[in-house]
Amino acid sequence: MPRARQGEPAPPAVSVIVPVYNPGPHLAEALDSLLAQTWTDWEAVVVDDGSTEDLRWIARLDPRIRLLRQANQGVSAARNTAIKEATGGLLAFLDQDDAWLPAKLARQAEWMGRHPAVVLTSTGFERVDDDGGYVGPGYVGYNGSYDELLQGCGICASTVVARRDGVLAAGLFRPLLVSQDWDLWLRLAEHQPITHLPEVLARYREHPKQGSADFRQLYRDACIVLADHQHRSLSRVGLARVRHLSGAQALDAARRCWARRDVRAVRHLGYAMRYAPAMVWRALLSRTWTQVSRLRAHRV
Repeated sequence: MPRARQGEPAPPAVSVIVPVYNPGPHLAEALDSLLAQTWTDWEAVVVDDGSTEDLRWIARLDPRIRLLRQANQGVSAARNTAIKEATGGLLAFLDQDDAWLPAKLARQAEWMGRHPAVVLTSTGFERVDDDGGYVGPGYVGYNGSYDELLQGCGICASTVVARRDGVLAAGLFRPLLVSQDWDLWLRLAEHQPITHLPEVLARYREHPKQGSADFRQLYRDACIVLADHQHRSLSRVGLARVRHLSGAQALDAARRCWARRDVRAVRHLGYAMRYAPAMVWRALLSRTWTQVSRLRAHRV
């Protein structure tokens, strides 16, 4: 943990890492949830990654919040800049459109203090829509060990608290487009234990513009991430799972395009047929059977 020089105040226990890029209205909610934390020994490093929005208001919120600006380089670079500027021994990650419950930092900081061997802990979370309405619970599993993470990433970045020295030793975030967090969590978990606290302590906002909605990039990133872990057989399980998920998302995209009479439906359906053929055939047969049933009912 970083130590203060003589005569300087001690560094905070937790540094909160907040990358932002044209965040819109949700950033204020995210930072309000930070200010509402019952754990007060923190600093926040907010990195404006080349936004066109005027974000100077962030620096006026609280003296514990630092606002840095850089040319647009992507979320990985923004997080890495914040990590390098951080002074706390623990890093907590908060994305610009997510939010924390008030006890979040306290629960995790205390847990990490009692378990010095643990390099990362995540928590339960709930999914909300663009307006903050409840959508459903967070992901289940794939969050408690290296072997679990090899099969998929069930960790929401905004639930993570990790040791700064461990993150620096692992090499920070790589500039992947979708799976940069999964990549880092795997590198941390490969050599040190991670834990998961099931208590729901964060809200993850789902919206169409998220990187994870790009099903093609999702699979390309998975191939890159898991290539570093091919010595473990479970990496093949993870790749197959992401392949199927990518195909399922393509099928969903095809349905939405078909409803709008968008010709991209054919391309999306072809991708889905390649990566999740059984799911596509079930969907097509179900649609055909429904049409046949309607025709029989009409004839009767």
